[in-house]
Amino acid sequence: MTLTEVYTNWKAEKSKTIKPTSFSTYVLLMEKHVLPQLGGKETLTQEEVEVFQEKLMASGASEKTAFDCAHLLMGILRYAAPKGWWTMPTWKISREASKSKSEFRLLTKEEQRTIINHIRTDRSPRNIGTYIALTTGLSIGELCNLTWQDIDLKAKVLHIRGIISRYYEIDEESNSRTWSMKQDSEYSSRDFPLSKAQLEFLGEEEGRHRPELFLMSNDTKPIDARVVRLHVRNLCKLLEIKGVEYKDLRHSFAIRCLEIGCDYVTLAHLMGSANINRMIDTYDKYIRRNPRQLVNLTVDSILGR
Repeated sequence: MTLTEVYTNWKAEKSKTIKPTSFSTYVLLMEKHVLPQLGGKETLTQEEVEVFQEKLMASGASEKTAFDCAHLLMGILRYAAPKGWWTMPTWKISREASKSKSEFRLLTKEEQRTIINHIRTDRSPRNIGTYIALTTGLSIGELCNLTWQDIDLKAKVLHIRGIISRYYEIDEESNSRTWSMKQDSEYSSRDFPLSKAQLEFLGEEEGRHRPELFLMSNDTKPIDARVVRLHVRNLCKLLEIKGVEYKDLRHSFAIRCLEIGCDYVTLAHLMGSANINRMIDTYDKYIRRNPRQLVNLTVDSILGR
């Protein structure tokens, strides 16, 4: 049985059990990368898989994509082996150590102010969204999902309704791109309290936009996350602030909160995260505390000084 035949059976069965966003990713990896090179194979050695990965990266694919393809391929073959369609794969998949996801470029306060001051003079919807990202730490999916009516000036909060992402909807007739909205954690839907400065800035947009439109696109359709990432890169390049990605806006906001004494439970709520331990691992090394000062403040508090 060829790999293509195994995949066809796997696809028909798993389409009913795997969530659509994940399933579409798997289908694209297999049909775009794996099957064109390996679809006719009836057996695979570890060497052949490694050669496939090397060719894939040589053609411009990332090391992560090559790893994901090989990992998915092994999973499909492990599905096929008990059915007698394929020999159980015994080869191992290795991935070179890559930059940790927890690493980021911490913006200085001066850099943050430079971006905000520029946005004050260029109030395009995407720039306003960038201002919100800088001063709230929203994830890119949450920002893409914001509408103008989510800015509640009366209640002084930003209504966050979870994240939105774009994926290919796989069906028998066509592969079309559609949007999926989900909640990542119990805090994904939340009201973010807005400061006086944020209210003043955002209040200038009151009445200028249709409430139901998505903020970043200023349209009835949301904007793709990759467009937002590109906008942030270009904005920082214009301002001669080097090496900044969208995620750095979020992480830098978190560090600023911790610097003024915010605890991790409150920070997790603000940023819509349910994994406090991960936040500690990510941010704690950036916070420098003075033990003597902390003890002095604690004892003074106890004594009522």
